[in-house]
Amino acid sequence: MRVPSRFLFPLAAKPRLSLPRLLLAISIVGALIGGVIAALGSGAWWVLLVLLIVTIVSNRRWRMRRAKLAEQRAGQTICQFARAFDISLVDSWVIRAVWLTLDNQLNQSMPSAPALAFAAGDRLDEDLELVGDDDDLYELLQEAAQRCGRDLSGLEDNPWLPVLTVGDMVRALNAQPMTPARQQRIVIHP
Repeated sequence: MRVPSRFLFPLAAKPRLSLPRLLLAISIVGALIGGVIAALGSGAWWVLLVLLIVTIVSNRRWRMRRAKLAEQRAGQTICQFARAFDISLVDSWVIRAVWLTLDNQLNQSMPSAPALAFAAGDRLDEDLELVGDDDDLYELLQEAAQRCGRDLSGLEDNPWLPVLTVGDMVRALNAQPMTPARQQRIVIHP
């Protein structure tokens, strides 16, 4: 019998930002903003105000689009997501790992927003706004690979690249080799 996907590998704890480092970061950002204002003179307030308004409007637009998507997908779970893949070809651990990674990045990071169910056709950059560049994508792939026991070495030779959608992410991770720890957990031994 195969080991169920609910037994995914745990994520390594991310180091938390200590209070002194947080205060240092806030001080540096404050100094940079003060430097920009001093360098630009009185016109800097206008520029900063415009940037603030643009940020607020784009954030509100994203929240409205996300709420609409969440409403359309109300009641959908990982089960509907998994049905988009041929389970005889795709490891269920990969499916669950991708779902949990996206949930962690999108739903857990914004608890006040309605939870969003994912679809295989969701574009990572345009629909979910999770990926801005290759580094963001690699971080997502790393987290999901750690959960499902996949090795990302040789990723550039993966036949499912480029990864544009959630489905591409599942298929690309599934094409990566299993780690030795995952190979030991394929089948339950009595």
